[in-house]
Amino acid sequence: MFFPDLRDDIFKGCTRPAMLMGVPIGPFIGAVGSLLIAGMWTFIVSPVAALIVLSMLVPVVVTMRMITRYDDQRLRQTFMRLRLRLLQHNRKFWGAHAYSPTGKFRRRTRGSEAGAAPKFEAEAAREVVAADFVPYSSHLTDTIIRTREGDFLCIFRLEGIAFETEDPVDILARHEGFNSLVRSFGTGNVALWSHRISRRVSDRFNARYANGRIDAMAGAYYDGFAGYRMMARDQYLTVVYRPARTKTGRLLHQVPRTLDAIREAERAAIKALEDLGRDVIQSLARYRPEPLGIYQHNGCEYSRALEFLGYLLNRVWEGVPVPSGRIAEALPTSRLFFGGEKLEFRTAGGHQHGVMLDLKDYPQTSEPGMLNGLLYGNFEFIETQSFSVLDRASAKTVLERQRGRLIAGEDAASSQIAAMDQALDGLVNGTFVLGEYHYSLAVFGETPAEAERAASMARATLQDAGFQVARVDLVADAAWFAQLPANWRYRTREAALSSRNFCGLSSFHNFMSGKRNGNPWGEAVAILKSPSGQPVYLNCHMTPEDRDSFDAKALAHTLIVGQAGSGKTALEMFILAMLTKYGVSIALFDKDRGCEIAIRWMGGTYLRMKRGESTGLNPFWLEPTPGNVDFWVRVVTRCVTRADRPLSTKQETDIWTAVQAVAGMPKEVRRLSMVLQLLPKDGDDSLYERLAKWCRPGRLGWVLDNATDQIAGSIAQSQIFGFDDTELIDDPEIAPLVTMTMLHYTDLKIDGNRFVVVLAEFWKRLQSDVYTSFAEDMQRTGRKENTFAIYDTQSPAEVIASPAAKALIGQMATVIYLPNPTADAADYIDGFKLSKAEFEIVRNLGETSRRALMKQGSRSCVVTLDLSGLAVGQGEAIDILSGSKDNVELLDEIRAEVGDDPHAWLPVFQQRLDARRAAGHRARQVRAHPLTPFVVQADSGRGAAHIPTHTPMEARHGE
Repeated sequence: MFFPDLRDDIFKGCTRPAMLMGVPIGPFIGAVGSLLIAGMWTFIVSPVAALIVLSMLVPVVVTMRMITRYDDQRLRQTFMRLRLRLLQHNRKFWGAHAYSPTGKFRRRTRGSEAGAAPKFEAEAAREVVAADFVPYSSHLTDTIIRTREGDFLCIFRLEGIAFETEDPVDILARHEGFNSLVRSFGTGNVALWSHRISRRVSDRFNARYANGRIDAMAGAYYDGFAGYRMMARDQYLTVVYRPARTKTGRLLHQVPRTLDAIREAERAAIKALEDLGRDVIQSLARYRPEPLGIYQHNGCEYSRALEFLGYLLNRVWEGVPVPSGRIAEALPTSRLFFGGEKLEFRTAGGHQHGVMLDLKDYPQTSEPGMLNGLLYGNFEFIETQSFSVLDRASAKTVLERQRGRLIAGEDAASSQIAAMDQALDGLVNGTFVLGEYHYSLAVFGETPAEAERAASMARATLQDAGFQVARVDLVADAAWFAQLPANWRYRTREAALSSRNFCGLSSFHNFMSGKRNGNPWGEAVAILKSPSGQPVYLNCHMTPEDRDSFDAKALAHTLIVGQAGSGKTALEMFILAMLTKYGVSIALFDKDRGCEIAIRWMGGTYLRMKRGESTGLNPFWLEPTPGNVDFWVRVVTRCVTRADRPLSTKQETDIWTAVQAVAGMPKEVRRLSMVLQLLPKDGDDSLYERLAKWCRPGRLGWVLDNATDQIAGSIAQSQIFGFDDTELIDDPEIAPLVTMTMLHYTDLKIDGNRFVVVLAEFWKRLQSDVYTSFAEDMQRTGRKENTFAIYDTQSPAEVIASPAAKALIGQMATVIYLPNPTADAADYIDGFKLSKAEFEIVRNLGETSRRALMKQGSRSCVVTLDLSGLAVGQGEAIDILSGSKDNVELLDEIRAEVGDDPHAWLPVFQQRLDARRAAGHRARQVRAHPLTPFVVQADSGRGAAHIPTHTPMEARHGE
């Protein structure tokens, strides 16, 4: 397999400030320069005072050096903390930096109306308001928000790409495409904020099933999700457009203007941002971006964009109506506390706790998905990354200035200086653009201890990826507010990275989750677990996830591929049981009776055809409609056709004439032998002679020449019908005719209502042209009739070898691949069109892992379905859903005693299974610990009495 190099160099000289005397050059020059200037001015007034000022140089430098001893950006954070702390007039009252969701309290009194002052009036008047740290002003359009500083932003929710199953080549292609998009923003007016949110969710389906046994199993299945770490991962990309790039430009932007000038500037900014949004949607189409906008609910306008921003601020998902005033004042709803490195959020629903982390140092290279380890963590988090694109001139200036500072500094490695030259070359060549980057990770827990554990796990994950991680303790509140897009002033730690680095760190990798609601038949079939904790919504239909497709006639054909013993039948029967909530009808073509127990347990009808015994088929008992009469002609033609002697035109006419005559007869006399009587006897190889063996008392009269039909009516009246033709399927003479008839009966049931046809061990059935023709027709037209097929096979090679395989596989909406350590690349990659990564997953899942690869279209994921321990009545579901030969034979005995009603046979079946297993367990114990043979010696003077040396168990068996 070819693995492309996904790594991009990180120019580490740009990720940290150049140092002089152990102090960042910028603050060093600022502090020393200020003291020197102050000393010069005071020297004019008093030389002594000047000496005092200059004597402060050493302690100031030493202090700065101590502050930055372990963190070269600590000085920046210290100044930011001082600025924030000056605002905290209530710090002693709350014991931490506190931010109120409401405005400051101002009591209004009117003379004698003034009453007693509220107890905490003074403290309420000194509140620090969270709204002051929120930069947003108003919704300009459905999807565009304006900030107070005159910036404009648009937020997109991205599904991301399913990285687990993507080939490295495809991941690289997505990476290059994202980098190309970011490079197109190289004018310096654009910044990007990306967020990954991992949150705990709980979900279950509460649909009721008409069959009480299935309903109980479904309830037990979803009860098994209790305590399961179900996590949802959401990803967002915010595009921020800054009409004024520089500080000077932003100051000029605040100069009073006419209303017309303001409106014209807004229109220009909106158009520019809409153009950027279209670029995002087109370039990131594989990530499925969806702009967050305004929607209607109960007659009110709500904003999905504000719901997202509200979560970043309040740590609560809740509906946010579009405010009539400033967004900044309407958005805060939680009281926020920041005490050192600890965070607390007091919401209407309770208290939550958190810890903030950021990146102190970077590895030598970046690559797409290097932060994917966080997606497997069993904790909630908000990951924030921002990238403010610099125009080429500004970026070149930044690199040259940093290069000069590194040379002038005392601790720069020659490799870092050389990397600056490499970065300049890449910038000039257009390989990437440079930008200001910042990162933060907020992890959460229900208690401070849980938040600490989450922080430890997150830190270990980031360190494994090569990062040096630091807790944000001095300015945790600033780091929290910096999560809000366009909130530049509160970024606690910055680095200059290339667009390739940013696209690697923010690669929008995710897991496929499926579509919960809005499917053609309603909610998803079932919820499946996954290794990452992400819930996967199983659907047979494949429809766009962002569209309500209820009642749409969409493709839904499903294929299950797995070797014998991999759990294929159990999975298939589980899906069928879950499908019954839609009121669906099911026709199942079984092999080796593997599905019989499940079909009978679901209340279905099951027929087993045995060689030499009447099949109960008489197609001539059907109503003589044009379609049925045409089918009778095809049946008779199939009976009399020989491969070496095709029928003549006269013979075809004779068949048609005879069938038409039988069609006009009463139902009670219509049968195949009646057609025989109407065919001419014109030689030893006549139509009469050929058909005679198919009519009683001929050799094959038991197949179709029955006095009545016992099958068609049963299929028509049964919601679930299964039949087994294992004894006939290998007979090239009999199987096609039985298959034709059963498929025709099934086809008559297709009337536009929900219907599923199941073909077990499809590889075997593909050997018949009858099945192939049916499958091809089903694949093409089934969806129009609200019908789809479920196929399973243990022999991929046989399916691929079928001439119809290409068309069949191309029409599959959902394919589930069970573990197969002996899988062949030619079958799975060339035949089923799996990627190399998907193929390796199928080979390496582990035969007992209870996992599978599920694929819909170009998206795929790994799912878990462990039915062991799932209760059905007094036993386990696996005994019902997967029928072994001995279990089927046991059920035959029980049904002969108590009948076919599942209420009667199920308890007996489970009791005898338990008894059989208990006996087997005792037998295994005896084999593992056999009793020691013994010999008893007789008394002295008497002969030895030899006792047989078999064990008591063997003795009882002999008796």
